Amino acid sequence: MKKIELILEAKNNAEQEQKIAAYARIKYRLPSICAYVVEVDANRLNCLQNVEGVKAMRASSSVSC
Repeated sequence: MKKIELILEAKNNAEQEQKIAAYARIKYRLPSICAYVVEVDANRLNCLQNVEGVKAMRASSSVSC
């Protein structure tokens, strides 16, 4: 399964992390810019985009198989 690394702009709190973690693996927390670096299966990308509280998603340059 192809994995995609993304930067998600979202609230930095425990509740938000649980919502994101249901669809992706949180690699890094970036509290100074209210963001997370996550790794997600390509087929779960739409689910992650629809998580309440996710404001923006930006692709990172890292991709793995």
